[in-house]
Amino acid sequence: MNRRKLLLASGVTLSTALAGCAGDADDEENGGGTGNGDDGNGGDDPNGNGNGDESTSEDEPEPDEDENGDEEESETADQPETQTFSGTGATVEEVAIEGGLTVVDAEHTGESNFQVRIYEGDGDEFGAGFVNAIGDYEGASADLLEGGTQTMDVEADGEWRLEVSQPRATEAEADELPQTMSGDTPDVIGPINFSGRHTAYGEHDGESNFQVRVYPEDGMFGEGVFNEIDEYEGETTFNHDGVGWVDVEADGTWTVEME
Repeated sequence: MNRRKLLLASGVTLSTALAGCAGDADDEENGGGTGNGDDGNGGDDPNGNGNGDESTSEDEPEPDEDENGDEEESETADQPETQTFSGTGATVEEVAIEGGLTVVDAEHTGESNFQVRIYEGDGDEFGAGFVNAIGDYEGASADLLEGGTQTMDVEADGEWRLEVSQPRATEAEADELPQTMSGDTPDVIGPINFSGRHTAYGEHDGESNFQVRVYPEDGMFGEGVFNEIDEYEGETTFNHDGVGWVDVEADGTWTVEME
């Protein structure tokens, strides 16, 4: 099952300047002023030098350690474990969802309906539809789900296999625009960094739905880009900020360019 890949150091310098007071002119000429200065730095005012040394030696590494620690944590996102299911014919499975973006990568060998829906609790009458096809099928689709142990309903008349993943990424891990994507099956591509309003060009050579959405890692809705039926070629604009994944539903050859 092929999937596309579809993220401080600061120096803290503390300086403490301590100045001693000079004595009278006779003392300076006799070297007494120098002696008093040394005594003032080391003896008469020990807290001045002592506190300065402690600030430089102890305080300086702490911000570096904290900032380096934060940077290391933000470079890569924790990935929930991918769950794999397989069988023949209709079945119901329990699937653990962390919440947010969920991708179902599916294969089916059969002649009749192949549908995959995930229901979010007892009150969810309709569920989130990931696959609705007839006959043989291969592809991936995405949606945003609530966290918890959810019910996955599989309708099939042949052998099938599912991989349920919940992709996560930081900005450092995501690709930058522009991007050109293409294929001949439904797919989910990402992560990609988005920043505001963008332009998309789409082509579809098929007889059914051509839908393209950009999904965030978490949230309530994705951003619609294309929603067409049959053959299509055209451009549009869409708005999305942050890391996102492009969900393409198509039944023929397709191309999507984003910039």
